[in-house]
Amino acid sequence: MHKTITLDEKPIRVELTNAAQRAIKDLQSPLVAEIHLIFSCLVVKRVWFKESTETEISTEPVLGKLRTGFRVVRYAKSCRISHIDSGEEQPTDFPLARDKRAFVPHWLHIDFCGNQWKGCFGYDRSLASPRTHKSMGIKGAGPTMPE
Repeated sequence: MHKTITLDEKPIRVELTNAAQRAIKDLQSPLVAEIHLIFSCLVVKRVWFKESTETEISTEPVLGKLRTGFRVVRYAKSCRISHIDSGEEQPTDFPLARDKRAFVPHWLHIDFCGNQWKGCFGYDRSLASPRTHKSMGIKGAGPTMPE
């Protein structure tokens, strides 16, 4: 299923696999797919799945009890991806991203596989303005949505 929603006044195309759609129907409580564009020593993209009570960001409905939101963050103490993924350090808002609309992804893909939620997001060069390309350092073609 494909659906377009609006995050921070920008459209984002959401793709849910059949497995994700079935799992959403079985949710007992609201779930948030929290999209993080992470700046530290590296630029990292992650989608975290949290109970709605565990998130402090503004979210938008996707389908049923699934919501999503976007945040530009940094991890100041660690450059290790393993520390980011394990939750050893909590992120803070990235101070240079005053207008995070420039960073809102163009697409979000959500799956439910092996009893776990999985997500990825990306940017399509054809959808970005030339100004956005320059500010994001995009030189070549951007990633495409997974098949």
